Amino acid sequence: MKFINPIYLIKNELTQDEKIGGWIKTEKKRKVFADISSISLSEFYNAKIVGMKPELKINMREFEYKGEEALIFSDTKYVIIRTYSKGNGILEIVCSEFAGEKNE
Repeated sequence: MKFINPIYLIKNELTQDEKIGGWIKTEKKRKVFADISSISLSEFYNAKIVGMKPELKINMREFEYKGEEALIFSDTKYVIIRTYSKGNGILEIVCSEFAGEKNE
């Protein structure tokens, strides 16, 4: 496994705006390196049955993951569908392309 592909893990944080008294959502991005692979056919079709559309599988070092909900790879934003510890310090992440606004 070669961790050579840069990805940006995204965590949403809420901070209080003292001027208006409300909350502001901000995205915190963190760069890590990962190994990218494709989704297997069986995983793709099993996920389609329950309405999911997995498009990207990422392997990364488990200690680098901090519970992020999304990531950016190759200028495309993805939502994290599931994570799976493969043991030996490797975490597998399965993602679906984000349906909202495009990444800037």
